[in-house]
Amino acid sequence: MSDLDERLAEAIRLHRAGRLDEAAAIYDAILADEAAHASALHMRGVVHLQQGDNELAAKLIRRSLTVVPDDAPALNNYGLALSGLKQMELAIDAFRAATRSNPRNADAWANLGNALRRMERYPDAVAACETALSLAPGRPGIESALGAALAELDRFDDAFAHHRRAIAAAPARADYRHNHALGLMRAGREHDAEAELRKAIALNPGQGEYHASLARLLKRRGLVEEAIAAYRAARQGGAESKSIAQAVIFNQNYLDLDPVEALADARAFALRLSEGLVRYRDYPNDRNSERRLRVGLVSADFRRHPVGRFMVQPVAASDREQIEYFAYSGRDNDDDLNLRFRELIGNWRYVGKMRDDELAEQIRRDRIDILVDLSGYTSGERLAVFARKPAPVAVTYLGYFASTGLDAIDYVMANRWLIPAEETRQWVEAPWHLPHAHLCFVEPEAPPPVVAAPRHGSGQFTFGSFNNISKYSEGTLSAWARILTAVPRSRLLMRDTASSEGQRSQIIGRLVGHGIAPDRVVFEPKLDVYEEHLAGYGRLDLALDPFPYNGGTTTVEALYMGVPVLTLHGNRYVAHMSESILRATGLDEWVAADADEYVAKAGGGAATPQNLDAIRSRLRDQVRGSTLFDAKAFARDLEAAFRGMWRAWCLRP
Repeated sequence: MSDLDERLAEAIRLHRAGRLDEAAAIYDAILADEAAHASALHMRGVVHLQQGDNELAAKLIRRSLTVVPDDAPALNNYGLALSGLKQMELAIDAFRAATRSNPRNADAWANLGNALRRMERYPDAVAACETALSLAPGRPGIESALGAALAELDRFDDAFAHHRRAIAAAPARADYRHNHALGLMRAGREHDAEAELRKAIALNPGQGEYHASLARLLKRRGLVEEAIAAYRAARQGGAESKSIAQAVIFNQNYLDLDPVEALADARAFALRLSEGLVRYRDYPNDRNSERRLRVGLVSADFRRHPVGRFMVQPVAASDREQIEYFAYSGRDNDDDLNLRFRELIGNWRYVGKMRDDELAEQIRRDRIDILVDLSGYTSGERLAVFARKPAPVAVTYLGYFASTGLDAIDYVMANRWLIPAEETRQWVEAPWHLPHAHLCFVEPEAPPPVVAAPRHGSGQFTFGSFNNISKYSEGTLSAWARILTAVPRSRLLMRDTASSEGQRSQIIGRLVGHGIAPDRVVFEPKLDVYEEHLAGYGRLDLALDPFPYNGGTTTVEALYMGVPVLTLHGNRYVAHMSESILRATGLDEWVAADADEYVAKAGGGAATPQNLDAIRSRLRDQVRGSTLFDAKAFARDLEAAFRGMWRAWCLRP
């Protein structure tokens, strides 16, 4: 055995004993003598991999592969380093090369399966994991990975069998229980999933990812306060991801808390987001205040989504001599609304795969005057682009309902009801008030007719809400229980397209806890056809708005279908959304000042059904006569707002 071989053997012995620094020193010494020593390059890279430095690991292992290209272990470890760098396609190529070099390498097959699963290529992931398991029968890590892939294909019986075998073989492995819990969540077995997640957390309380999964589950069940606590625990456990920080900020909107205190979290996030970013200061834009404006819309929701439905008509009705729209779309869904946007906006940019700095540069090249954020803290947001301030003026509008915390965004578009003067301190952005409605609805091409109130057929008064179940706060449910108690021959009808059986049971249970018989609470299943969904409002006599997080789309839909909506005056934008819609359409009487008046107005509506019938007969025409449905009038309001913002910027020194 040569001297180099002896030194390499000693380094590997130390390496296996976990003495990484000592092993690394010997690998370095070998490489000082022979820079192209493949094994030393590979193993030195593995040390970096184990120490979390994926970039150096990939560099060294790649060098080893130039010497011995078909080294299966090196190819496998190269794939792991690339996975750590989130270069998943390259990692998959490396794992596949490892399996070609040694088709009996179970680790390479298993790692290939995990990489394919991360890329959501689940059938291929299952095949790779099955091959790995055939080579290493009973290995719990492979059993767990295979179970996770099978669950994504809704093959739950097979998935859970593999999860059970993994857990039986290694009951103290928290990650196996976590994988099992994720499958149970997907299968709708929420209570079982929660139990398994809590076992995983008990085994490894410092793993933030497990707390984050629990938070998502609790949010699905409508337990928002508990979900936020779990998200905060996730951050303490090291899961300080952008998505978790945003989840805390977003979900606070469901709670009855001080809006100014909630703003602090948004400010803190905005500071972290902006750290190290270079903000543009100089702009080549022509300062002519009256020229045609270039307005950029940034969203992942140019589709069948509330943002899409509320934005498409103003764009269609825009004055092309005044506004030239650009769209920066995070998704291209190819549904009818998405295709309509593409027809309307010639300057269409699909930017889903662009980095934030690349998108900011594109906006600069397009010489955008006013950049509009239509997402806030919702899915697909690009706040890091706005933090760079690539356009002279930035405004947040429509997609979110609280401050972004970013001082790089100049304005928030609202109206006097959404952000009254006394609530401006809740915002980093300066409110810019539209004179009428704050949004514009798309009228269906073949709208269902307004039908007679359901009590005429059943003799029973039906209150209802078609809002997201997470909005059903304890205060909301308490008020609804008081209403049902005050109106004995009544029921509560709910529909939430995102709810599960567990969530529905929990809501019913909370109402039962307030003394309401369970047969007076009805959940209808989700309806995928939009016209059928709209027609479902005909089964309501009076719609009840949740609080503090109001409805928006659901409020407009109910009014359009002839159903009055009762809301409660709140203390922030999210708690004024229905109020804004009602006041903009001349329905001020349906805004209650407090919870007692909310309950009284609901009871009064049920006691005077003839008044509700009269309202029902005229309500569609009434709302259609407002800027809520008058696209041309709303487009002029929007254009005047953009013009005002631009003039203000042009006056700056």
